Amino acid sequence: MNHCILLQERPIKQTITREALTLLLDTFYNEAESFLLSQVELPLHVERLVQSVKALCSSLAAVETPDVTAALNQLPACPCRR
Repeated sequence: MNHCILLQERPIKQTITREALTLLLDTFYNEAESFLLSQVELPLHVERLVQSVKALCSSLAAVETPDVTAALNQLPACPCRR
């Protein structure tokens, strides 16, 4: 709880470049496509997809909307979400 309070008092300001955001979005799209096309190793594809979403949300000032959370909860279970 103290960590959250400290972050509110001193928000983290981080600049993300267009190139970095493009890389994160490309990674997400590639992982989403791999997930949709996967027929084997489903947990691995789920984990990679979830990690790409987390990286994107983290880079955007730790924003994770309820819609993102709901979508992630619809994915099959994977070790990264336990």
